[in-house]
Amino acid sequence: MHALEQGKEVFVVPGPITSPMSIGCHQLIKQGANIVTSADDVLEIIAPQLLAGQGSLPLGDTPLETKIIELIASGVRDGDELQQKAGSTATDLSTALTMLELSGSIKNLGANQWTIQ
Repeated sequence: MHALEQGKEVFVVPGPITSPMSIGCHQLIKQGANIVTSADDVLEIIAPQLLAGQGSLPLGDTPLETKIIELIASGVRDGDELQQKAGSTATDLSTALTMLELSGSIKNLGANQWTIQ
């Protein structure tokens, strides 16, 4: 008895249709296996609640706040690097970070490090 017949989830990464090495995965797809092209494809089946929480980023009330949110979301965490990449003054950055923290959009991790809330 095959895994597909036992009701177990089978995930397959499809290959080129012209490749003899892809025959097995294409046969599994024909039999009902789940096609995987990204990690989200697996999460949709085994843990859809994890994807449900992934909404869009909050928007700032100013262009600088929005830029800060985008930078933090892209992996920039350090306040000095945020200031440099946002092209802002220390005062403007401090004000924007404070407002974003008060609105619940970002969180201060300490040591001039920030993250999306």
